Amino acid sequence: MFRLYPVSRIEGDLSLLTAADLILWLGNRQHTGQLVLEHGGHRKLLQIQNGVAVQASSTDPREFLGQFLVNFGLLTEEQLARAFETQQETKVMLGRILIMIGLCSEDQVRRALELQVRETLLEALTWSDGRFVFESRAPSSGAADDLRVHLPLTDIHREGAQRAQHWEAMLVAFPHEHLSLVVHENRVPPGLRPDSFEGRILKLARGGLTIEAVKIDLHSTDFLFYARLYELYRQGVLEARETGPIQPFIEYSPVPPGPHGQLAQEAFDRANYQDALRHAQAGVKEEPSNRELVELQRQAEAKRVEQVRAALPSEDGVPRLLQPVEMILKRRISAKERYILTRIDGSKSVREITQISPMREVEAAEIFRHLQEEGLIAF
Repeated sequence: MFRLYPVSRIEGDLSLLTAADLILWLGNRQHTGQLVLEHGGHRKLLQIQNGVAVQASSTDPREFLGQFLVNFGLLTEEQLARAFETQQETKVMLGRILIMIGLCSEDQVRRALELQVRETLLEALTWSDGRFVFESRAPSSGAADDLRVHLPLTDIHREGAQRAQHWEAMLVAFPHEHLSLVVHENRVPPGLRPDSFEGRILKLARGGLTIEAVKIDLHSTDFLFYARLYELYRQGVLEARETGPIQPFIEYSPVPPGPHGQLAQEAFDRANYQDALRHAQAGVKEEPSNRELVELQRQAEAKRVEQVRAALPSEDGVPRLLQPVEMILKRRISAKERYILTRIDGSKSVREITQISPMREVEAAEIFRHLQEEGLIAF
């Protein structure tokens, strides 16, 4: 159910009032305020003025501004790490820092911000369950406003409907992410630049990577990646093939059935944050609108990060490989483990690798811990 408060607030369940319907209503009525959308462990916050999206933030690392800039070749990972270092010192917003230190032009940052807001919102339109809260409020003003974008919600709604049709075709061609990609060299367009989005896809595909590994390496969100991948497939440039089983370093046993909320809370109270997080995640998957479970998942994840950090020498510690990376990669490990391994070069710290990676902090922390336990890295 959902509740409408006098003038200022509406909240409810996305299984009853979908994100798409909500966005269309806010756009048609030209509302101004703040919209929060929650689905499982993901949370998106949008600032809206007169039915137009002007800012967005997300807890999904793939939807951070820096990831979009790396994805489109406007920043290298090393430059992004440098920008984060400056941000830590100055506390200035990342977009403004990139302009200030000359890594990106203001126009490039604006276009990346527009893409960030669009993709953050369009991805939410695919959610069929979860929670929302919209609060009417007067437009804010201040220094941050000069980098705001202007995306009418009615346009976003229309684009979301069109994307739903594209997804159907793309999922037929690529039914899951563990497929490998085969490039048909005789069909590669002669004018395709190696540094273009498509050119980088083909370069990684030639290395025998899975779809998921290519996507992570490119720091891409799902739709932007699959749209380019599907176009290459449609042209006959590449195709997907089944591969052998993945053998990840981190292998979790299935979460046993049961009252996940109760089991998560019991594990949390025992300071077993790994099990608490797994049970909370399973519970949220079954009940994505359960606020108590979502909050418990958030707390368990934060505690687990602290716990894993304590097992590592330091966030500022620099890991080094104890075996050649080529030997380690002969094992068909997970895409996220591969990403972390290929960024360990003896110069980047745990913090730097985690900051530039397109994954949640808890995922990166778990990978570092297991690599250390496996005797593959040292500090």
